[in-house]
Amino acid sequence: MKKQTAFQYLMIFSFFCIIFLCSCGGKYTREFSPKELVSENSMVKLSVDKVLFKKGNLRVWGTLENKTDQSIMLSYGSFKIKVLDTVYPGALRVPFVRVTKDFPLEPKMLKKLPGPIEALQVAPASRGSLILDIPGGSSVSVDFPMSE
Repeated sequence: MKKQTAFQYLMIFSFFCIIFLCSCGGKYTREFSPKELVSENSMVKLSVDKVLFKKGNLRVWGTLENKTDQSIMLSYGSFKIKVLDTVYPGALRVPFVRVTKDFPLEPKMLKKLPGPIEALQVAPASRGSLILDIPGGSSVSVDFPMSE
């Protein structure tokens, strides 16, 4: 048998290190569906359905309910995500949609958002908040855990 060179040992070691690091990648992904995370004011009821925190990106799925007798015009720019003391602009993540438009929330309507509100490069923390600014100066926010 031939003697193994130091370079060959280094290659074998690095191969196993890569395999180990790839298998540990799931530890930084947290996806769960919290229960009963609802906040409301006189106009809107906002609930968080699912949270995904993966590699510094935070995605929050939600449902909205218009409690008034008037149509409320909302935009996806109205959403913000707050983690620790930093407020991140929320962006709707919908596949194959290039332009995000305003959307009406009809009277007494319950509407699930078509995709998650996403914030990029978020620092890991135990809690976050989904904030919706409603036209007219009102806002509503829901606190949610970032891990189970």
